[in-house]
Amino acid sequence: MKLKYIATTLLCLITFLGFSQNFTKDEYFNKGYDAFNKQEYNTAVENYSKVIKMDKKYSTAYMNRGLAHYYLNEHKKAIKDYTQAIKLKNNYAEAYVNRGLSHSKMGDSNAAVADYIMAQTIDKNYALAIYNLGVLYYDAQRYDEAKVEFEKALMVKKKYHAAKLYLGLISYQKRDFNKAYKEFSETIEMKPDYALAYYNRALSQIKLDKTEDACVDFKKAKSLGHKTVQSQIDNYCAE
Repeated sequence: MKLKYIATTLLCLITFLGFSQNFTKDEYFNKGYDAFNKQEYNTAVENYSKVIKMDKKYSTAYMNRGLAHYYLNEHKKAIKDYTQAIKLKNNYAEAYVNRGLSHSKMGDSNAAVADYIMAQTIDKNYALAIYNLGVLYYDAQRYDEAKVEFEKALMVKKKYHAAKLYLGLISYQKRDFNKAYKEFSETIEMKPDYALAYYNRALSQIKLDKTEDACVDFKKAKSLGHKTVQSQIDNYCAE
């Protein structure tokens, strides 16, 4: 009798646990959101997939599952989810930007450019879309076009330090080292703990024969966590 009681109790417990897993759509969505924020991307995918199984027209669930796939480097799956989100929700600028990122990761720059332009068509003040397009142009050495985008981004978001940094990089590539120095200095004013800005300002100062000042910036970049600056310190800043 005792053994039978234990078995019955176990069956009840299993049944209870089974019922407890029947979450609502919103509960699965929140579980996916929480998992994503904990960087548990596979768990996030699982939960958003359950949401989609319950509601195949839930555009945000496709969008968020796409983001989880992105961080898992599953870019084909991410693109598929972003595309579905766009089909379900007209003018989904965020989905275009995220799809552009995955296209870029897969080496399809043309598709990425098209997505960033479409996002800007939907929202002309979407700073991230403008910035990302600028980065693509910069990487393709289309510096004049990149400059236009970064300047637009700064008009929308006045302290967009990453866009200001790229303006400095463009000036550096064009060998206008005085202008590059000025733009990197402005970047530092926007974000005083930006190691990359100190590093690049130091490189500009080397070109301007201001080695002592460059060493101050190289050492500041190191103190802020720049990973490769030590070789520059060794080259230019021997005690």
